[in-house]
This record gives sequence, structure tokens and C-alpha cells, in this order.
Amino acid sequence: MSDFTVKKRVRYRTFARIYILTLLVFVVINILIWVFFTKRLLSPGSRIGDLARLSYLVKISQEREMGINLPRKHVAIGDFTEGKVDMITVGDSFSMGGGGGKNNYYQDYIASRNNFTVVDFQSNIGALKPGIFMPVNLLAILYNNGMLDRLKPRYVLLETAERAALERLVDCFSFQDTQSLDRLFFYYQEYKPTAKRQTEISTFIDAGKKFINYNIKDLFSAKRINDNVYRLKLQKSMFSEPYGDRLYYIFDEEKPGVKVTSDKLRTMNNNLNFIAGKLAKKNIRLVFMPVVSKLNLYGAYADPPRNDSIFFEDLRKLPKKYLFIDTKALLRDSLQRGEKDIFYKDDTHWSWKASQKIFDTVRFN
Repeated sequence: MSDFTVKKRVRYRTFARIYILTLLVFVVINILIWVFFTKRLLSPGSRIGDLARLSYLVKISQEREMGINLPRKHVAIGDFTEGKVDMITVGDSFSMGGGGGKNNYYQDYIASRNNFTVVDFQSNIGALKPGIFMPVNLLAILYNNGMLDRLKPRYVLLETAERAALERLVDCFSFQDTQSLDRLFFYYQEYKPTAKRQTEISTFIDAGKKFINYNIKDLFSAKRINDNVYRLKLQKSMFSEPYGDRLYYIFDEEKPGVKVTSDKLRTMNNNLNFIAGKLAKKNIRLVFMPVVSKLNLYGAYADPPRNDSIFFEDLRKLPKKYLFIDTKALLRDSLQRGEKDIFYKDDTHWSWKASQKIFDTVRFN
């Protein structure tokens, strides 16, 4: 055998060993990342917030105190049997306890502070479009199919995230939807509400690559962690440490699908007044609670300050036939008093502190 052939075989063996060793190191690193970090993010039933999961930033995950210690609780419609109903709530993930943690349902504060029976209708069920929140359409169904006549509530609270309000109440607004009572009852008997949120399903290797990539971006103060999660530096710490002086928020607060304009807000207000008029014929008072976006609430405290939205400022000025819960003004007051964790640091949803502040202030007759 020639020296050339021997050297060639040695090179091949050396290359193969390096390749195998590199592959083993790569696999081991990804297994370690999965075991110690990303498994916590992607495991079913994880209590880590949606922003932490979408950004793979385990380091910003915020521990939540669990449990309910309020004297009264709301009732999901699937569990309601009979009796007097004071209020019906229809909303999106905020109405489904999104964010988790202690006293995560704002409806429980309404029930406790007002001695009310509060019944919630989940708006992402198969009776509409599975997995898509359609609170306005569901309210139309309850009005048109006789459900409101059957339950006879004194109030209907319509909740929507600020970032989806114009789409739901202007661009896609309709109050013609209906569904038979029997079919609606069937869906609610089968459907069980949870606070789980969807997240992408990744292999541990894919998760490892994202973990490394996004955490490096975060180290270098990137404004955008990925297509889903953005970040701003705050002037002071407004969340629990560590990283309490950073604001993480969802992409559609930065680039909303529907541009907020004064004309669209007037149209939305007119549509709300229309709904309020329809409900008034049934002796029901409409309550509208748009949930201020995280960016809108904290933007004034960013470095430099952000003040992009006119949503609440313009809506306040318009004539209303409904009761308006101004979540931005109420929660901004808490921020000015130095309250931390009004929203969860690692989540798009607010904490129990927001619900408590709002319904310690807003009371119903």
C-alpha cells in the first residue's frame, strides 16, 4: 500500500472522528438546553408566560402565585344550571384567565365586589370558529337566539384586547349572527375552558437553535427578538427583577393589523351605541371593557418614551350609551403610584393586580 493511500485513509478517519465528535457535541448541547431550559417552555401545562415561550427567553419567566382566595367566583356557562344572573361576560383570552396565576379571572372580582352572579361565555368555541376569539359575534348570537331572554342578565360586559377591538367592532362588525339554542348548549356542554395558550411545537434541536439565537439577540438589546416578540428598555424597573426594566410585548402591538384612526374609533363607538340600544330594549346595560395593550400602558415609561396610540384618548371624548371601563386610565394610575407587575413580565396578559384595581374602582348597582 502506497504512502499516499495510507495518508488518505488517515485523513478520512480523522475527518470522520471530528465529524462524529462535532455531532455528539451538538446533540449533547441541544439535549442540555432542552433539559434545563426549553422543556420548561414547551411542556404541556407550562405556567410560563406566552411571551417567554414565543421568545425562548426562559430567564424572563415569572413565577406566579396560584389559587383563588376571593369570596365569590364566576360561573362558566357550561357549568351554570339555573338562577338569577346579574352579569354575562363575553370576551377573549383575558376573559378566560389568560396569564394564569392568583385570582386570574377578572369576573371573580366583579362577583365578589358586587355580590353578583357572573356567567361567562367563552367566544372561541366550535359554534363560531374553533380557536378564534369572536366575542362580538357571540354576543349577537346570544341576542338573536333568545339566550339573553332566557338568562335575563342586568349587565352584559363585552371585553376585547385593544389590539383587536377595531377589527372586531369595525372591519368585521356584524350583529346578524345566530345559532340555535340547542346547538349552542351542546358546544358549551362539551367545551371546557382552560387558560392554556397555543405555542409552536418544535423538536428539541429546533428549540435549541431558537433558544441560542433569541437569547443572543436579547443580550445585544435587540428591539425585535423574533417575528413574535418585541422589546423596549424602560426608564425604571416596573416588573419584578431580574430584568424588571425591560418591556416585552407581542408583535401586533407594534404593528397592528388595523390602523387606529379617529374615524374608525367613531365608527366603533357608533356600533357600540347600536349594541347598547338593542340590549336596552331587553333592560340590559352594556359594559364595554377594552383591555389596554402592554405597549400602550407602559410606552410612556420607555427610554425614549413611546406614545403611539390614540385609542383611549379619542374614545373618552365620544358620546356613549354604554358604560365604558377605561382600563388605561385606571392602570396608569397604579403605575404612577409605583405598583409593579400590573402585567406579567413574560406574558401579554395582565396580573390579578389589574383586575383588583379596576373592580375596586368600578362598581355596579
